[in-house]
Amino acid sequence: MTTPIWTEHGGQLLRDALRLEARTLSQRHQPPTKLESWKTQRLMLRERLRRAMGSFPEPPPLLLREHRKLKMPGYEIRMVTFQSRPGMHVTANLYVPDGPGPFPAVLNVHGHYSQGKIAGLVAARGHMLASDGFVVLAVDAIGAGERGTRPGEFEQHGDAGVPLLSIGESLMGMQVYDNSRAIDLLQSLPFVDGQRLGITGASGGGNQTMWLSAMDERVKAVVPVVSVGTFESYVTEANCWCETLADGLKIAESWGVLGLIAPRPLLILTAQRENIAAFLPHQMLRAHTQLRKIYELYG
Repeated sequence: MTTPIWTEHGGQLLRDALRLEARTLSQRHQPPTKLESWKTQRLMLRERLRRAMGSFPEPPPLLLREHRKLKMPGYEIRMVTFQSRPGMHVTANLYVPDGPGPFPAVLNVHGHYSQGKIAGLVAARGHMLASDGFVVLAVDAIGAGERGTRPGEFEQHGDAGVPLLSIGESLMGMQVYDNSRAIDLLQSLPFVDGQRLGITGASGGGNQTMWLSAMDERVKAVVPVVSVGTFESYVTEANCWCETLADGLKIAESWGVLGLIAPRPLLILTAQRENIAAFLPHQMLRAHTQLRKIYELYG
């Protein structure tokens, strides 16, 4: 019996086939030409995305607890926890300006830092915005900061996303739900103007910014940073599971998800020296070109 042996390296064949399939799927999604057709399409799109993300249970009581305060010039930082899903609690830092308010508020979501909400660049946004008169809620994502399983090992956050798929859940959906509950919390605070809420974050935090704002219209101002590209460019690249929606490219391209934010204010920032293929400037501009067509429908 003769066993056939492939004597030449052929690993690129699978990669090329996947990229061709991704290009085909990406091209199937085209922006609408009429506002009324988009308004109908967006309702169906949001529902399909939500189902793909997993379960969104009936929200339990927030059970907000304050554990410690730290006084800063012009504001204070309150170390808090709140209940997201039943029995699941989120650790967070709440930056509160001096004075009675009500203040506008920003949800400050972090990228792939093992330190979570207290990583230097993440905390700096809290200090800056609180000094400018914003309430800021900085939350730990699953697997980071005080919600991590081992100090300094944030890669477990991504690993946790794999078994979730086998039970119909997703790490992305878990984050969207946690962050939506963070919006619930901000709106419950008497010193917050619940109609003036924004969100920002970079990299994985920018990804959370995009998805939460697409799914939750209570967010009124949106700034994703170094995180917007095309879903086509994700294929065969090593994005975290929190940035990956199974079969997502069959449902929409990234401009379609961003289009769910329209006509709310949206500022997309990227970096000239970005080194992640999915977020390179030319990929962001591809998404931006299509997204503009949706915003133009709204005038």
